[in-house]
Formats: sequence, C-alpha cells, structure tokens
Amino acid sequence: MRRTTVETSVGKLVPFYEITDGRQKNRPSVEYYKSGALYSVYLQEQTKVHTPVGDMPAELVTFYESGNIKRVFPLYGQLSGFWTEEQEYELAKPMTFTVQGEKVSVKPLCIHFYESGKICSITIWSKERMTVHTLYGDIITDLGIEFYESGEIRSVEPMIGTKLNIPDRGVVYPYNFFRLRMHADDNTLKFDKTGHLEADFADSVYGIKTVV
Repeated sequence: MRRTTVETSVGKLVPFYEITDGRQKNRPSVEYYKSGALYSVYLQEQTKVHTPVGDMPAELVTFYESGNIKRVFPLYGQLSGFWTEEQEYELAKPMTFTVQGEKVSVKPLCIHFYESGKICSITIWSKERMTVHTLYGDIITDLGIEFYESGEIRSVEPMIGTKLNIPDRGVVYPYNFFRLRMHADDNTLKFDKTGHLEADFADSVYGIKTVV
C-alpha cells in the first residue's frame, strides 16, 4: 500500500499502510458506512487529533455518519505472545478530564463522544482507577464511567469491595461478576440525572450482599 491522507473532522489523518512493528493489527485502514460516509481510520502511527474537548493522541478513530467524531482509541495495538497488555499499558499516557467538577488524570483506553461532541463515556485500563461521588457513597471503578449528554453521571462499573448506603436497604456491596471489560457504556450501576439509583437497581446487580 502507499501513503495517503484522509480529510476528517478531526484533521488530516494518515491511514495504516505498512507494518513497522509487531503491534499493528490486521484490520482495514479505512472503513465506510453503506452511505459512503467515513466510519473509521486506523492510523499508521499515533497522531494528535482535534476533539471537542481538546487534542488527543489516537491510533484509531471512529466517526458518526455526519462526520462528527465518535470514539478515540489512544492506543490500538495487537496483544499477543509477542506484545503483552503490560507493554501496551506502559505506552499509555495519562490524560486529564473533568469529572463532577474535579480534574482527574487517568490513562484511557477509549473516549466515546456523543454526536454533539460531549463525552459519552471514558473507558480506562484495568490498572487505573476513577472515583465517582454519589448520594450513597464514593464508587471506585477500574473500568470507567458513562455520562449523560448534559454531563451528569449515567452509569459506573464498581470494583469488588464497593460499599453503598442505600436507604431502606442498609449497606450493600454491589459487584457484577459477569461484567464485560470491553467499554464503559451501559455499566451496572445506573443513575438518573438527579444522582439517584434507577429503580431496577436490584435486578441489574449481581453478587450483591446486603447488611441491614
């Protein structure tokens, strides 16, 4: 393949065109929707892209059909016997986000945007930690956080050992043994915009222990 440049809403991007190390995945350099609109660009090398919340390093970028940015993957290496998760994690750089009015520095796996440009979710490496302050106590997650488009916390995946004080139920220790470590969209603990747990809380949490 030869070197080309793709014009996108986040800047000019150079799609993957030649293997330079053992990290690169066997995936299409550029993908399109059926409509012909750009869907994704797998980059030749990590590149700074212009997002609604500032510049970010990226190795894979996906887009909505409108052309607006959808997801940014700062790293997108192929994990194998020759390249481990630990090695990939060491390449990751911390980024700063504003969560509940506080500046948080964390190494993200993926940043998911709403079509409006607001952050939808932040997925983090398993060695990283983020804290969410709730009406029921602080929740520490090693997976990430999902937001409403207006900025409030929508859902979070709790680490084992999380303790919440639930009115009329006492102390509970929620943990989903069947959670998927793919992304931080649609997590186990879901909140409404006022910060209250959604009514289906008990049905959506597995491995829950209650202390009255």
